[in-house]
Amino acid sequence: MGHQPYFSMNLHIATGTPIVHTASFPVEPPEIFRLCMDGPVMGSPILLQKKRKGTPYIIAGDLRGNLVCFDSIAQKELWRYRMRGTYNQVPLRLKNTMAELLIALQNEHGRIRFFNSFGEEKVVIFPRQDEAALITTVIDPKDSTIDLAIVENNETISIYTASGTLKKQFKSNDVSSIISTPALPGFLFTVSVSTKETDSSRTEITLTARHLKENMLWEKNLKHPIICPPVVYIENKKPAPTLIVGDTAGTLSCYNAANGSLLETCYGENNSAIKHLVAFDNKDQDILLLAAADIDSLALYELQNSTIKQLWSFPLSHITALAPLPDNEGIAAGLENGSVYAFATDATLMWEEHQSAGMITGLEFYEDQTHANTYIAIVSSQAGLIRGLRIRRELIRSKGRLELATPTFKHHDLQ
Repeated sequence: MGHQPYFSMNLHIATGTPIVHTASFPVEPPEIFRLCMDGPVMGSPILLQKKRKGTPYIIAGDLRGNLVCFDSIAQKELWRYRMRGTYNQVPLRLKNTMAELLIALQNEHGRIRFFNSFGEEKVVIFPRQDEAALITTVIDPKDSTIDLAIVENNETISIYTASGTLKKQFKSNDVSSIISTPALPGFLFTVSVSTKETDSSRTEITLTARHLKENMLWEKNLKHPIICPPVVYIENKKPAPTLIVGDTAGTLSCYNAANGSLLETCYGENNSAIKHLVAFDNKDQDILLLAAADIDSLALYELQNSTIKQLWSFPLSHITALAPLPDNEGIAAGLENGSVYAFATDATLMWEEHQSAGMITGLEFYEDQTHANTYIAIVSSQAGLIRGLRIRRELIRSKGRLELATPTFKHHDLQ
């Protein structure tokens, strides 16, 4: 399922030529599993790959402190752990020196708990503050472990190992965003917002790159604030990765992530703040694609030879989640009203789904090991549901799909 098939009806009138009427109608992809949590799910779950290749286990947390491991094939929970407090952030994946997976969860008071893959609590960290902090993971290139980076008291970035040991600290004030990427082990990127001492009405926005070994590598001043984390992407034929920033003026800026040099800037047409940003390769060509969503539209750009060009844009209101499809076949967008739309890179509407009861908070995909040429879409929602949808590629590629190479549908068509 997950396509736009054609229905044909033949009417024979006397002995003349049959009259054939063809009408298209939407068909939604089938739901193959549903995991009901006790509270809102704040983002995409962790996919825990089994030792033998197969369908991964799903590890998810909710706002009310539930941590669940779910087997989608057996349709059952393997374990569930309930914690006290409120948990606004998604679980993070860590790895210790024994290559064992651990899951990190932070509550509203800043307390961080580490669990192993069997749901056993192993470590508790008490940061130097009484509220939730900005956290992310970072790979240590020395031993390939995945550590936890915490912004403490808005002045210090602390690096903790998966065993709870404090490894390193950096001084950094007024951090509003912190990210890392597996493509750049040891790198941390932060965005800081501060006011000038001489003029409190003016703010300074600074983008900074750090390394676990060398501390600060470079920093750049930004003209406008950003509300979505920057994106780091490595292209196959380029030695240095690209750091992409989307700001509140709708501007896309691309930097060399290694030295901070500006590669290209693309100014938005409607000056709307970019709320979601993802990057992925073009499946058929070695071109970096950028999908950006603002309050009322979704746009796709390409970055080639240090030049950003918009490929297409169309109205799509209140996007709350954005993720590339498997094999970089396109982009999927989740909406505030619970709808999900998947588009090919040429703007073709590949499939759509409207059965989620609340705002979409996360989208994740993996290849279906039980059916050939099929993938699974995991849809998380604020209604406390994690649903699995089966998408069959051979039906998507059929002639019945809805072609939107030049999008013409109106704003209310996708509400």
